[in-house]
Amino acid sequence: MKRGFTLVELLAVITILAIIALIATPIVLDIIEDSKKQSYIISAENYVRAVEQALYSENLEDEFTPSECIVIKNGNIKCGEKEIKVNVSGNKPKEGTLLLNDNEVKKSLNLQYDEKVYVNKELGEDYYIEDEYIPVAEVYEGLYPVIYDEEEKLWKIVDEYSKWYDYKKQEWANAVILNKGVEKQIGDVLDIEKEVKAMMVFIPRFSYTMYSKNGISPENGSSTPNIIDIKFIAQNDKDIEIPVYTTSTIENWYTHPAFTFGDKELKGIWVGKFRGGFENNDFNALDNTVVKPYHTRDHRNTENNYYSALTYNEYISMGDAHMAKNTEYMAIMYLYKSKYGKYGNPSYDEKNKGIYNPPLGDRTEGRSSDSLGNVCSYDDIEDRGDGTGSCGGGGSTTGNITGVYNSNWNHMMATIIDDDGLPQIDGISGFTKETLPSDSKYYDSYTSNIVEDACGGKICYGHGFFLTSIIGRESNKATFLERKIESTFFRSTFRGSGMDHTSFRLVIS
Repeated sequence: MKRGFTLVELLAVITILAIIALIATPIVLDIIEDSKKQSYIISAENYVRAVEQALYSENLEDEFTPSECIVIKNGNIKCGEKEIKVNVSGNKPKEGTLLLNDNEVKKSLNLQYDEKVYVNKELGEDYYIEDEYIPVAEVYEGLYPVIYDEEEKLWKIVDEYSKWYDYKKQEWANAVILNKGVEKQIGDVLDIEKEVKAMMVFIPRFSYTMYSKNGISPENGSSTPNIIDIKFIAQNDKDIEIPVYTTSTIENWYTHPAFTFGDKELKGIWVGKFRGGFENNDFNALDNTVVKPYHTRDHRNTENNYYSALTYNEYISMGDAHMAKNTEYMAIMYLYKSKYGKYGNPSYDEKNKGIYNPPLGDRTEGRSSDSLGNVCSYDDIEDRGDGTGSCGGGGSTTGNITGVYNSNWNHMMATIIDDDGLPQIDGISGFTKETLPSDSKYYDSYTSNIVEDACGGKICYGHGFFLTSIIGRESNKATFLERKIESTFFRSTFRGSGMDHTSFRLVIS
């Protein structure tokens, strides 16, 4: 006679099956997810090969060797003004950037296949997937990408196609401008004092938003500011929403105004790693400005002379070089106060998120004084493991050696315009009607020195008027204060600030 299962036996089988399912389901899901990722990578590999074939065919007809192409509709590419059809079967990316040398793809970034699927590959690295857009640092001719070797304590020239920055790890892209007559190759060590004219840091194009107008989070009340939420975006993307949200969902993005330069939309801006000075401390040598550590920042010249000093051909030839505008400076500070800057660096606890600035009266660039009272140089970057990070690295916007240093006391190219729309000029600045920049893209224009009226009655998004405490010595207080323009670190240069300890900063856009 056949006997069925007892209830106990059935329950035992069900329990065993449930345990197997509990163990197997995550494994199966991981296998499915890995398979999906691998399929995206295979698609990217096939696509890159198809791009190279398309460029090879184009070159046979027209000697065409672009240095950069972007992905457009249907997986085709646009190189400069020229559109090229790419014949490839299977999944095609929606967008992306390809960096090339002799029609060989050396670096592919942000090949987007899905909402949060960006396939990337740098020179010498395997393909990998990120869930967000990766910044594309624009390297002008005359700019040399560099990295800092922490073991050897040296700066070295690196290949622009390599992985030489990682903003998710607060490692910002650095580059140098060499002195005349100096020639360097990839892998060469740099003598910063003898061979370098300027050290630069890349601020990528981004959109931002924050919780409430003053950045106050619902969790911490009115005393501690929230991190500014930032997302990196492509050159042709632009968000125009009011950058404030009041729910638990991060939303309402606004592209920072620093990345619109006249009628041109930028991938980002290169900014001086340090404030400007002059070789041999000769402030009359306006054609010999330097931006590097251990030099004395200049504070004795007029804003007109600072502006003029930064437009000499050694800078201007590689991009649109100029003295920093208020918005450009604030782009640095917004990025600093995001997860990509010192505010996101886990080596620093909450009370040490502010930038360590030099002792009052110390004009040596790269010097800083930490929260413990230690004074050190910018390359003192050993993490002490106690929440204070490193003494030198803490003086930068990243909390490490890759950030921007000496963020306080900077003159800005900005002014208040009169009723006729003309800049107000004060003799202290050194500017005259004849020496003003011919294009208003070189300065920010405001209609009033009252925050609420500064932008014609509209809110000045991205200008930092509500974020004064994230700059300079106020940063350690970690509070947001609503103030008049004059009481921020904003300087109306055409009217003159009259600050004898205020210096200037180079920007290349």
